[in-house]
Amino acid sequence: MKKNDIELLRGFLINSPLNEECNTSTGFSKANDFYFYTNEHLKDYYCKDLKDKKVLSVTSSGDHILHAIYAGATDITAFDVNIFCKYYAALKIAIMKHYNRTSFFDKIENFKSIGPGRDNWYLKDFSKTIHKVSKLLTEEELVFWNEYISICKKNKFATTFYNISTYRDRNIYYNEDTYKKLKKKLFDANINYVDCDIAYLNKTLDDKYDFMYISNILNYLDDGAIVSLLINLSEMFNECGKIYIPGDNPPCRNSHIDKNSLSKYYDIDDSSNIKGNVDAKIVLTKL
Repeated sequence: MKKNDIELLRGFLINSPLNEECNTSTGFSKANDFYFYTNEHLKDYYCKDLKDKKVLSVTSSGDHILHAIYAGATDITAFDVNIFCKYYAALKIAIMKHYNRTSFFDKIENFKSIGPGRDNWYLKDFSKTIHKVSKLLTEEELVFWNEYISICKKNKFATTFYNISTYRDRNIYYNEDTYKKLKKKLFDANINYVDCDIAYLNKTLDDKYDFMYISNILNYLDDGAIVSLLINLSEMFNECGKIYIPGDNPPCRNSHIDKNSLSKYYDIDDSSNIKGNVDAKIVLTKL
């Protein structure tokens, strides 16, 4: 367990909002709220075949990771500047491994309901959940969530993880049959979590990848930074490696992607301007 992770957790819960640790390329803090589910149309635009592919994905709510696993990926590196995301993604996957679909969503909803002034029942239920899935978590993950419970039990917390607006029905696992299929595949997946600003991925990771979920990160960068970032990321891919960029929801600044500057590095397939297309995306394929 990184001591700094616990310190950031305590600072976030007890002293929220934190004003430090915000010197990142996107302006987000290392200790921040996270998404409980995606707010993208993931079940519509995700790549359907990632068997034997090496995947690089934003961690966020963990849903990009789950869609990659459902598509057949077993080797996934997940990155996020927000250190809390890796703990939530790991917990979410552990809950999915242990519970059926109905109970999974119940457990996530109960977790979302924990907060100052809320009924203590939600925290008690969360404590029981952590105990149930403890063998599916690493030692570091278990220490983190037990510390979270300890702080909340002492009523020292000024806030908890905020329920950012998300949509659980935009996930492939919202369906009963696909939930069961995904649950089986989870046990074969190897996920490596990395705390990293996307701007420094090419300097932090040495591996080459076949596929990347970038989510809506580009929304938070200026035009010049977008081009520089995508050019740097091209160095991290195997031949014909792909980056998937959502184009419909939330609105991505796809019109600000300078395709001429990127044409030396990628073949660009853009369906982002098709109005009302939930499958809208930009796919960059390394040349």
